[in-house]
Order: sequence, then C-alpha cells, then structure tokens
Amino acid sequence: MEDFSAIDKYVNAAKKEIGLPSGTAIAVVKEGEIVYEGYFGYANIKENKKVTAETAFYIASITKPMFALSTLLLEHNGDIKDSTSMAEMFPKQDFLNIDADKVQLKHLMSCSSGIENDAFLNTLAFTGNHNLKQRHTLLSASAKNETNPLGQFEYTNLGFNIASVWVDDFYAQGWQKILSETIYQPLGMNHTSSYMSDATKKGIAVARPYGLTGKDPTAILPFEKSDITMHAAGGTIATASDLGLFLIAQLNQGIVNGKQVFPAEVIKKSHQQLVSHNASFLDFKRTGYAWGWQIGPYKEVECFIILVVLLVLIPTALLFQSIILV
Repeated sequence: MEDFSAIDKYVNAAKKEIGLPSGTAIAVVKEGEIVYEGYFGYANIKENKKVTAETAFYIASITKPMFALSTLLLEHNGDIKDSTSMAEMFPKQDFLNIDADKVQLKHLMSCSSGIENDAFLNTLAFTGNHNLKQRHTLLSASAKNETNPLGQFEYTNLGFNIASVWVDDFYAQGWQKILSETIYQPLGMNHTSSYMSDATKKGIAVARPYGLTGKDPTAILPFEKSDITMHAAGGTIATASDLGLFLIAQLNQGIVNGKQVFPAEVIKKSHQQLVSHNASFLDFKRTGYAWGWQIGPYKEVECFIILVVLLVLIPTALLFQSIILV
C-alpha cells in the first residue's frame, strides 16, 4: 500500500503557515482507481463545518474540458461537427462585425476564435441579467479581436459561452442539463452539478469562499455563484472524488470501473492540440491548447498532456492535477 502521508504533511504545514483553516480536497488517481483522498480544513470556518468526501467546491474553469468533451459527444451523435461554423450554428443571427462563416466550433473550444465580446462575458459570469433572447442580442455584438485574430490563442471564456447558446437553442433546454446527461450522469458524478440550487435540492454541501486580502480572512467573500451566473466556461460544483472519476476517464480511454463510459476515440480527440502557444504556469510549460485543456511537456518529459491545476478562491482550494502520457 502506497504511503501518501507526505501530502497530508504538506497541506497541514501550508495551512499552518497561512494561518487560515480554509477547505482543501485532494484526490489522486492511478491505474484507473482513486488511490488517495485527503480532506482538510473547513468548508465553513465560523460554523465549524469540516471538509468531507461529500463537500463540493466551485471548480471554475475545470468546466471547460467537461463542456468541450460534451460537445465532442454531441458530435459523435451527429448533432454538430468540429468544423460547424458560427453562421451554421446561428442561421437566424446577424453578425455584423465578424466573419461568422470562418469561426468554427473547434475555434470556440480552443480559445482561438479571433473575436471578443466583454459585455456577453460579464453578463453571463457576473451580472446574471440575461435570458435566452438577451443572450442572442449580446451575441450579435461580437467583434473581431484585432490583437488576436482567428487561429491565434488567447485564453478566454467566450467560445465556450457562445457554444452554450447553441446548445440552449438546439436542444431547447439549458446547457447545464445536457452537460449533466452527457458527462455527470454517465460517470456517476452524483455530487456534481452546474446548478448552484442543486446544493440545496440534493443536499450537496458546498465549500464557502475565503481570501487573505480582507481585514478578516475568516469572513466569507461577498461574491458567490448563483444559477444565473454559472456559465459553460466556469459553472460547476463538484467533489474531489467525482473529479477523480472524470480524470480516470481521461487517463483510461473513457473506461471507468470496467465500463466504456465514453468512446475511446472521443477521449483521444479531446486531447488533440488545436492551437499552439507559448506560456507557463509555475513549472508547467504550455505549448498548446486542446479541447479545454492546456497541453505541453512537463519536467523535460516530452509528449505529455498537462491537465489543470486549479485553486478556487485561494486559499479555499481544490487541487486537481494530472499528467497524461500520449
């Protein structure tokens, strides 16, 4: 049996150094199984609610690879293609400031669409003042990104949010339900949702957000997500063990608990580089972007796909990290 005590020591030492017992959940996956789970600190400090295996965290941009995989599964079912253009996705939409015939789904899913629309982004993520009609109105205001044209990488939520409007249109129901039907339910991610209201309905305990910049670090930060501000590039709550199931599917060609949950070819395609770029995060060198994933070499080992390191509202953190050999 492997010894993971070093993880416990590291996390506890970090919390002691920071001086704030905020919540942390860690899951380690190896050979198709979750081999370690660690839960530290408090989901709610003042109410003394400890983080447990049932504690969900708002996982922000981890939503991107989940939603991107969902679109590939929709492609596998014949509902859309990676080459489907925005003009084809929205045949009744007027796009006066972009060439909608050239922007394809694969550009939207790889942050290389060459368009910008801050009003659309801010409305979906922050103000929540929108319905489907208003989302279409905002979508029409999309403009060319003069500094990052089509085919050039610039990290953004925009493409995922645009694709979510197509999902709302095509299936006549919210992207959240489609994501649940294509990803969460097949994997048995029973403590995962893209509706904050499910926390109450399904009894999912969600870790509260904290930060070190205010006068009282133990005070819950004022901005928390609601259903209307959850979006397809950052709109999911999940437990560490549920994310472990999603990670196993990535590492094991779509097989989880001995079952082929997702077609192997779809998983493989989701890891394929769509655009190149040159950046880094700590010691992770990024050379490209796939379907919601940053990719590149790690520690001088070539041909690795690097998934995501996510810290949600530091120091309230969920660490979700993996390296996939391709």
